[in-house]
Amino acid sequence: MANSRDSTYSPQTRLVVDGRPAPAPDAPLNEPVTFASTYRAGGERGYGRYGNPTWEAFEEVLGGLENGRALAFASGLAAGSAVLSLLPEGAVVVAPETAYLGVLDQLRERRDADRIALRQVDVTDTDTVAKAAQGAAMVWLESPTNPTLEVADLEAVSAAAHDAGALTVVDNTFAT
Repeated sequence: MANSRDSTYSPQTRLVVDGRPAPAPDAPLNEPVTFASTYRAGGERGYGRYGNPTWEAFEEVLGGLENGRALAFASGLAAGSAVLSLLPEGAVVVAPETAYLGVLDQLRERRDADRIALRQVDVTDTDTVAKAAQGAAMVWLESPTNPTLEVADLEAVSAAAHDAGALTVVDNTFAT
């Protein structure tokens, strides 16, 4: 795939250029959208949920814009599960009192198995979230929350979490 990470292109240009296949006569200019869910055996792909050329092009663009690496997932819950799996045993997680039920279930399952300590907060109360972030490994936010549409001050809460040494995760699915 084309990659302009080492060039002087602006982010706007990189959005258009990155992730494209290498130039070749009669080849498509952009990576064609791939809808396949299964692939023939013998190659590096087996099943579409593990990745496909369309995802790879998207990951290349997003990773390039963030000056790192990006991973795409088949669902938001899969992405959330992957992020939560990175937590060490006993980690403290701050999360909204109301949020997407799938994520809350995963957090509560981990808490009930004594894998994490869970602090649930009202995300509209920035001071409370900032205090809860002290000693936490991660602050998980939704803004707006699903289904109650509560809005967190993401800038203030993220700054407080970072000051406390906690990672900040923002699930913004509901806003889309």
